[in-house]
Amino acid sequence: MPLEREGLIEIVPGEVDRRSKIVRLTEAGAARLRAARAGWTQAQQKFEAAFGRRRASQLRALLHDVTETELPQAPAAEQRSIKSQTCRGLSGENRLRCGRQ
Repeated sequence: MPLEREGLIEIVPGEVDRRSKIVRLTEAGAARLRAARAGWTQAQQKFEAAFGRRRASQLRALLHDVTETELPQAPAAEQRSIKSQTCRGLSGENRLRCGRQ
């Protein structure tokens, strides 16, 4: 796993059931999380300064609603068409990789 390779998490067997896995944040992972959180907070402050607290709050509420909405699954033919359109602008290995997804 990339996060494990980068030393940000460690995966260990469960204490009661050794088949289960426990994922722990390492000190390096905690440091990266603190830095990311600081950057995120700064970005949110800049966004609110540009658009106002009320509009920023409304956008967050709308985005929350979007993520909580269950959309019906598109028919298989429609999914292939969407994938084809998405991959169309890519070239070389990226296009091949896109088609395999």
